[in-house]
Amino acid sequence: MTNPLKIGSVFEVRGTRVKVLVDKEMNHSTFIYLGEIINNITVNGYVIIKKGFIDLVGKIDAEYIDDLLNTDLNQEQDYRYNKGTILRILEVQILGYFENKTFKNGVKHLPMIGNLVYIPGKHEVISIYSGIQTDYSDIDNKMQTISIGNSIYEDIPVRFAINSFFASHIGIFGNTGSGKSNTLAKLYFELFKTVDTKNIINKSSFYLIDFNGEYSHSGVFGLNDDEIKIINFNTSENNNSGNANKLKISKQYFYNEELLSILFSAREQTQKPFIKRLLKRLKYAEEKGWGLHNWLPNLFAKSLLHSSREVFEYIKEIIEYMSFNVQSEEHEEFFEKIRSIQWHTREHYFFINNSTFAHRNI
Repeated sequence: MTNPLKIGSVFEVRGTRVKVLVDKEMNHSTFIYLGEIINNITVNGYVIIKKGFIDLVGKIDAEYIDDLLNTDLNQEQDYRYNKGTILRILEVQILGYFENKTFKNGVKHLPMIGNLVYIPGKHEVISIYSGIQTDYSDIDNKMQTISIGNSIYEDIPVRFAINSFFASHIGIFGNTGSGKSNTLAKLYFELFKTVDTKNIINKSSFYLIDFNGEYSHSGVFGLNDDEIKIINFNTSENNNSGNANKLKISKQYFYNEELLSILFSAREQTQKPFIKRLLKRLKYAEEKGWGLHNWLPNLFAKSLLHSSREVFEYIKEIIEYMSFNVQSEEHEEFFEKIRSIQWHTREHYFFINNSTFAHRNI
């Protein structure tokens, strides 16, 4: 590890928050070290705390001074310009540590009082931002990297390893107009510029859902027109431009409990159980066969279990209507049985006409 300049030492540790006493000669804005100009530490900057053979990484949250001579109780003389009366204090939050020259996020080690504090070097800063190893003697031969800009406080180019960066989840957050879209465009522009698109096409595919149409134009990400395919969706019924496309979703993915619950904003305790039952019956219909000829007889049988003449008569009418063109002895026999079932108005139960058998609903 390269620690260019020592700036102070730890004098207080409270959990992951640390206080650092800055050396009196380290109050300049910049330093010249090994022929390079190095910026001094500032709030939101990083520091390296050496604990034996372990290098801890901390972020400066606050900075203030402690006046040794001028107090509220001492009003007789003004010592503000006396040498050695002011101490510069830093409040540091521990973020992680270096292991095998790579920054690891998380509090696995804590500093001790008296540990020395250093300004991080260029390689350490890049590793903190990107997670790349700090040994850059042969970095170009070891891995492909892309650069998206310089760090704000250290003004050091920040590079990311392509394989590890794009293989993980990425989130870009910020207020409106802060540069989220520009950052995303920069990432993929640098990726396609660094890696030959022919190699990417053979191994990877990129799908970009663009709600605002910021990337749906020719030359996006520095790609040629034959290297991209732009799909324009338009759900308007009055769309007559002919430029709208459709994205076909297979039935296997659409009829999914979670997807339908999201589309219909289904509630956990009410609508989601209904969707689950619906999909279960849908699967049953696929296995047993589709059509009203399988569903209506089952529904008709269920209607006999309920003391409701209206439901029974309605289903009976549907069956007769759907079977208008069906001609067979078996079908006629089935209709004779249906017509023989009558409703007892006074006692409220079903019975078979011209028979001694009666079926009463409970």
